[in-house]
Amino acid sequence: MDTNQHCCPNCAGQQIALKKMLYYQGTSDHSGSYSGSFGGYISGGHWMGGTQGGGYSGINQTRLASLLSPPRRKSTSLIRVNSILGRIIYGWCYLGIIILVGKISPIISFVVAGIGVFKYLNASRYNTTVYPKLYRQWEKEWFCLSCGSAWTYE
Repeated sequence: MDTNQHCCPNCAGQQIALKKMLYYQGTSDHSGSYSGSFGGYISGGHWMGGTQGGGYSGINQTRLASLLSPPRRKSTSLIRVNSILGRIIYGWCYLGIIILVGKISPIISFVVAGIGVFKYLNASRYNTTVYPKLYRQWEKEWFCLSCGSAWTYE
């Protein structure tokens, strides 16, 4: 093992850590619920009140954890992939433009569906071929807390 193995190749600093360690240390999930009541008298002496409740959840991250986050998968949800084009088509339906366009509307629908299928297949291909390589690389990357450089040991 090289004696310089445990220091930054850029600044020779020894404050180094794996990116995934820093990411997991700086990320936490939280969730909970709340309930409460409210009330009071209104004019005329009538009491008005009720209860309210709900839940919450989320993720807290430090700025460093956000910076060093792993690569993300691409969305394969057809609803998300096609959302902008779908909103345009739905807007046309509500405005009645589809009736005016006549024979062009099925063509537009097939084009929108084709774009959605293309984006879905492209995202699926990325998630099965590119993403695993990027994630494995991310798991092996080191980060220097002194100078901010990142590297992998070969």
